[in-house]
Amino acid sequence: DCSSVSVDLTNYDADSRNTVEIQADGKEALPVQEFGKSFQKKLDLPEHSKEMEVRLIVVAGDDDKFSRDETKTSPVCDDETPPPSPSTSP
Repeated sequence: DCSSVSVDLTNYDADSRNTVEIQADGKEALPVQEFGKSFQKKLDLPEHSKEMEVRLIVVAGDDDKFSRDETKTSPVCDDETPPPSPSTSP
C-alpha cells in the first residue's frame, strides 16, 4: 500500500540458502537476509510525494524457478488531515 509493504514467502526448501531483499526507490529497505522454509515481514515505507518503486528480490537456493525479481509501485498516501476551517469573525 502507500505506507508499507508486506512479504509472505512460504514452502521454500529449509535446507537451502534462500535470500530475500527489498529495495524502496532504489534504496535498501531490507538488507539481504537468509531464510529457511518461510519468511514473513511488514516494513514501513518512507514518506513519498510521488509513486515509489518497491523491488522484491528472492533467490531460492534449491531451484532458480522459485526465485523472484519483482517490482511494484507504491502510490502516494492521500493526506487524511482536513485543511483548517477558515475562521469567521463576528
